[in-house]
Amino acid sequence: MRVVHRWFGKKTLFRWITMLALVRIIKKPGLPPKFLVIAGLILVGTAFFAFYSKPAFNPDAELRRIRNESPDVAEKIRDTIGDIIEKDGIYGAMAFVERAFTTGAISLTQCHIILHIVGHEAYERSPEDVASIALKKSNICIASFQHGVEGQIIFLSENSREAADKLKRYCGALRDFFPGIRCYHGAGHGFIKSSRDAEPALKFCDSLAGGPENDLSDCYRGVFSEYANLASRYDGDTGRTIPGEPLVKLDIERPYDFCKPFAERYRESCYSQLS
Repeated sequence: MRVVHRWFGKKTLFRWITMLALVRIIKKPGLPPKFLVIAGLILVGTAFFAFYSKPAFNPDAELRRIRNESPDVAEKIRDTIGDIIEKDGIYGAMAFVERAFTTGAISLTQCHIILHIVGHEAYERSPEDVASIALKKSNICIASFQHGVEGQIIFLSENSREAADKLKRYCGALRDFFPGIRCYHGAGHGFIKSSRDAEPALKFCDSLAGGPENDLSDCYRGVFSEYANLASRYDGDTGRTIPGEPLVKLDIERPYDFCKPFAERYRESCYSQLS
């Protein structure tokens, strides 16, 4: 079916016209051999391109296909988002997920989770160019793409100094599109997943002071939010259940007791995320 689409889709119509025109020209008598060779090469190249080029990605058609195939649209999109990125790139995948959300196919929470995954993938592809992934759509579904990028910066950095430097550059680039946007919530998520210890994660948040973001409470909230996720065996990046025992300890009946030993500047963020 894919071969038929490549040969007869609307996108390839201009290639057929080109090929037919070249065939008519080649059939004319008296043309110089050099011209015939060049025309022949163009003809072969056009035919090759028509057959092997990928069909254009149609987000509405893809969304209809997913809705017809699966009762759980969000799960299907989450499981195939890598394929969608391959077909239409990072920005196209973000637009596709946004389309699914605005048409009611997925909820805000589901959109947030899926764009976390896209953010991780975006940084995985361009780890040396954080400014290039500060995209205009970074704020959709509660800035979840941004959170995924920040988390992946934590996971792939050699040390905390490198991570802090890249996070500050990324935050600065984001503010070219969104002046005043809050930064580092995803970094808090990422660091607690790496360390599984709130104290060093909060200290890392403090190391981000002096950059484009001076209010670090969003980073603190990321730490405590993901700590609660880990205590509940929930992966905040994928929405999946973490198998086995909880990775951290938290008394679900008395969660606020966990907040009391922390310095005062951290407690409000702790209480808000463990409520």
